[in-house]
Amino acid sequence: MENIEKELFLQALDFPDDQQASFINAAAPSPGIAARVLALLSARRSDSKDVVDDLRQSIALTEADEVLSFTTLQHPHYRFDRKIGYGGFSEVFEGERLHPFQQVVALKVLLNTPQYQELFLQEANILGSLQHPHIVQVYDVGQLSDGRYFLVMELIKGKPILAYSDEKQLSVRERLMLFRSLCAAVSFAHQNLIIHRDLKPNNVLVTDDGVVKLLDFGVSKILREAQDENQTQTGLIAFTPAYAAPEQLQRKPVGMAADVYALGALGYQLLVGKLPYQIPKDASPVVVEEIVTTSRILPLSQHFRNPTEEQKTILANRKQTRSSLYKQFLGDLDAVLLKALAKDPKERYRSAGALMDELDRFLNGSPVLAQPSSRVYLFKKFVLRNKWLVGSATVALIMFITTLAILSWQNHKVMEANVRAEVESQKNKAVIKFMTGLLLNGSAEITGQSVDTLRFKSVIQQGTKDLLENKNKNPRAYAEMSHVFGMLYDNWGNKEKALSLFQEAYMACKTHQFIDIPCEFDLPSRIAIILTKKGQIGKAVSIYEQLAQKRPEELSNNMTYAVFLHNTGALKTLMGDYREAEHFFNNVLQLRSQLPAKDINTLRTIASSQTYLGRIYENTGRYDEAATTYETAYQGLFGEKRVRNTAFQPKMLQIMMAAHHGQIHKHLEAMKSLIGWQEKQALNSKESFVPLYHRLGVLQEDAGLQNEAVATWQKAYEIERALHGERSTESMTLRLRLIHAALEKGATSVQEREILKISTEGSSYVDTHVLAKQVLGRLYLESGKVHQAIAVLDEVLALQNRVWTVPTRAKARTLFYLAQAHLKNGQAIVARRYSNAALSSYNQTVGKEHRDYKAVWGFQRQLP
Repeated sequence: MENIEKELFLQALDFPDDQQASFINAAAPSPGIAARVLALLSARRSDSKDVVDDLRQSIALTEADEVLSFTTLQHPHYRFDRKIGYGGFSEVFEGERLHPFQQVVALKVLLNTPQYQELFLQEANILGSLQHPHIVQVYDVGQLSDGRYFLVMELIKGKPILAYSDEKQLSVRERLMLFRSLCAAVSFAHQNLIIHRDLKPNNVLVTDDGVVKLLDFGVSKILREAQDENQTQTGLIAFTPAYAAPEQLQRKPVGMAADVYALGALGYQLLVGKLPYQIPKDASPVVVEEIVTTSRILPLSQHFRNPTEEQKTILANRKQTRSSLYKQFLGDLDAVLLKALAKDPKERYRSAGALMDELDRFLNGSPVLAQPSSRVYLFKKFVLRNKWLVGSATVALIMFITTLAILSWQNHKVMEANVRAEVESQKNKAVIKFMTGLLLNGSAEITGQSVDTLRFKSVIQQGTKDLLENKNKNPRAYAEMSHVFGMLYDNWGNKEKALSLFQEAYMACKTHQFIDIPCEFDLPSRIAIILTKKGQIGKAVSIYEQLAQKRPEELSNNMTYAVFLHNTGALKTLMGDYREAEHFFNNVLQLRSQLPAKDINTLRTIASSQTYLGRIYENTGRYDEAATTYETAYQGLFGEKRVRNTAFQPKMLQIMMAAHHGQIHKHLEAMKSLIGWQEKQALNSKESFVPLYHRLGVLQEDAGLQNEAVATWQKAYEIERALHGERSTESMTLRLRLIHAALEKGATSVQEREILKISTEGSSYVDTHVLAKQVLGRLYLESGKVHQAIAVLDEVLALQNRVWTVPTRAKARTLFYLAQAHLKNGQAIVARRYSNAALSSYNQTVGKEHRDYKAVWGFQRQLP
């Protein structure tokens, strides 16, 4: 038997039984070889004899080499355990790294097929360069005593994506979320100029936790090489015909569009249970090419119209009706998948990233690019995406019109209408005019962007202009509506406009001596919050001190007093006064029974106070209390639909606290999922994504993804700077993280001046001030200014010990910088003392397996 037949046989085992014939007919160099291999496959399915092992032994003997066995699978640093899989030229074992630390791994061993050694090592190089949470990781490459190579890889315990989706009875949306993760992995490869070329369900596993992992880059190529290369160098095709793009079947050069096509085919199968084309089992390569290049693809929505028994089983498994699937597939999903599966590569999405962005648009309810951008379509998508807004506006309009009708009827009946009734009538007319404009103008020139970038903004601007024109006629209405419009702008992230309107309203209150709760407490409180975010801490403190002098008994509204206590606690937290802050937040929770239970402000204030308390508990070492408090806050927000879009805050902090204690990649995925969820909850405001992106960047840095972390921080910084300016605490902190990351490439005097400026402007915010001083110390260390570095870092450590009484990662980092500085200063004994303290802090926070702990350990081993 020729080795080509044996290798074809082994490669065919990677395919499901019903696809093996298509592969063999497409790959075999002659009909005779194809017939013999098909006979072997049939024998394997019907006979109990292990044809696979016989063939492998035959190949080994032909090559005058040893058979793969546990006696030859020996290496001083790795133990080979049970076999868990095999492919055309390799076998995979579960095993364990023994040195320098223990770790469960997968070990992929090259068979006795030297002609595939180049592909094997190429896979190692490619996977080694792709560090992504949805791509299997390669840790090492080794060689057995007989010269064969093996890869040390991340052990993935999961199931192929199709089997996992069916077993878990996933909905369409859940399947699309898995598919999106796969697109993210392929997109990352494309960004690194790698095309996979063999995407298929068996190469995509999903773990028990629902994490997608892309495997097998054995036939991948660097993009610039693939465009000039014949794909049949080895005599075997380097793809799976069922998922191959037309240009692959025609042996033309391939690019990223080929992977997009394969993703489309896999996504199509994931959604409807079958491939876009039905290829006969015994089809020849010519027939396969003819089918794929000329046949029409049935849109997703046309499946299940007259369901077969197989399709009825699919419907039952997914707990869906025929009509519900039809509605979900019709239109956007049809268009997206057909565009991905276009026969002409130029008509497909340009990359996996573009396909992923399109999926995001679909999942968010935004218009997709694959659909014609008609005004009707765009407005329909807007309405579906903003049902609550449109519905509320419509109800409000009806209520206002009804109110106006009643007032008109009363005025008609009552001849002597007084001034107050006239004022209220004018106020209602202004509101009705605004709401009418909101509905009528909101349907024109709709784009696929968020509401705050639509024409609704111009409607509100017109409403504000109308208010100014009536400023002197009705100052009470002017103050109240300025307050309302200010809250709208505040929610949409335009803090400058919101601050201006709040100040206008407050001045109107003072000028006309309006004595009520909004004028006395709510407006100055909102002004102080925005000033705090903009970094004007002195003005904010002054306002809070004035409010604190007012007696609580004067308040007829406990809600307003609770908000005041909350905001004061938040300010104290930023300043590092945790004891005082905890006192204020506990006072808020004590008022809970006196507040309206289902009021939206009550829900937000209580949950936010609990979230701040969680941060205080975490910063003071009470981790169990912190975890419980975060969870309580999250459940309180998530359980109420009206405030669900703010539930990300306690969940985000909960993820970060858990990540500091290990399993960084797991929590990195959790943070990405939270961001994806938040994108569906808060379409109208970018503000909520600043802290999310900030924390995501921290997790990416922890995972060793430095470039991704920098890109994420830059995105967050641009949003925050546009919303609150460069002096907000979030802006300054993000800028410091970007500077710190850039220090790897060398320190500059420009960076030093910027850090000193941030340190001065952020001196009231303890986190920002400490980080600025720490980065400054690192800059001096990198610049060779050892004495200045030690002085600054000593100051940082003293401040950290005063504010945080328990070990923290920030303190551990300062200790490590001091160790490095003292070593450069020739003080090895002092350096060892500081490095020991750093190791202790890291061990108590992130553990010994964390990269920061290992960095300090490696440093200490080099000490004299």
